[in-house]
Amino acid sequence: PVSVVRPLGDDDAPTLAAGDVVVASGGARGVTAGCLVALAKRIPGKFVLLGRTPLIDEPAGCEGADGDAAIKKALLTAAQASGHKVNPAELGAQARQILAGREVRSTLAALEAAGAQATYVSVDVLNAEALGAALDRVRAEWGAIAGLVHAAGVLADKRIEDKDIDGFDRVYDTKVLGLAALLEATADDDLKLLSLFSSVAGRCGNQGQSDYAMANEVLNKVAQGEAARRGADCRVRSLGWGPWAGGMVTP
Repeated sequence: PVSVVRPLGDDDAPTLAAGDVVVASGGARGVTAGCLVALAKRIPGKFVLLGRTPLIDEPAGCEGADGDAAIKKALLTAAQASGHKVNPAELGAQARQILAGREVRSTLAALEAAGAQATYVSVDVLNAEALGAALDRVRAEWGAIAGLVHAAGVLADKRIEDKDIDGFDRVYDTKVLGLAALLEATADDDLKLLSLFSSVAGRCGNQGQSDYAMANEVLNKVAQGEAARRGADCRVRSLGWGPWAGGMVTP
């Protein structure tokens, strides 16, 4: 059967209010960022975005470069001027990091423009100790956590016969063990909202995504358990995303 999460007493479930703290893994980029900005326009809360992208200052000469090609050109020019040799792979990695950082800053600006407060924390949700310490700082500065959104995820698409265990672990663990770490780190918070970003692949499967499908269906099942356990005290949703503009599929 299709996994449909309906918390007990859903009509009576508490709703987020202005000023509530919402923690979102994978929340600084992509479809998650778009959802959080839309939420902030309705409820100007305090948004804590968790991600693995380190926010660093851009190298000199890149500030005005727009797009991947322009950034790579600026990086190459700077490297040549300093006598440093870089290969295409290094240029690509640096450019991706710069673009990712810009996307994070753009999301923070959009949240603040919507009337919310927003901060970004560079942390791996699989690092339970670092995650716990980060959320302790959030509580000290902003108060108790009222909403939790788990949207962190990675892909390593390959046919089953071509998959390796390391690739499987990266995909599966980010979603499943990441959720476990987040639930453990917020065990003492009275959550009003628990929202998990699952995928239609969890229901139907998808070529090359056996690990991704498995992980997302686990999210669905965990959501069902959390909904039953928390009852009317928390609104629980596991969202089976399909393709969206700018994500999941190429043009």
